[in-house]
Amino acid sequence: MSPIDNLIETAEILRNAVLAKDKDKGFEAVTVFLMQYMGTFGGSPNMLTKMLPILEGLKDHILSGDFENAYPVATALLANLRMARVSMGQF
Repeated sequence: MSPIDNLIETAEILRNAVLAKDKDKGFEAVTVFLMQYMGTFGGSPNMLTKMLPILEGLKDHILSGDFENAYPVATALLANLRMARVSMGQF
C-alpha cells in the first residue's frame, strides 16, 4: 500500500468516526493521520504548515463534540487526498 493510500484509509476512518460522533475514534484518527502525514511529508515544512491548521481545527471540532463542522472538513480532506492519488496516476 502506498503512503497516499495509507493517508486515504486513515481519512476514511476519520470521516466515519465523525459521522458516528465518536470522539475517541475521531481523535485517534487525527493523531494517526498526523503521524502518517509527517512520515510521508515530514521533510517539507511547507507541507506541514499547510496541513497542521486543518488537523488542529478538526481535532478541536471533534473534542468539543462539534461534529457538524468537523464533517465537511473531514470530507474535504478525504476528497483532496483522493484527487491527489488520481493526479499521481494511482487509481
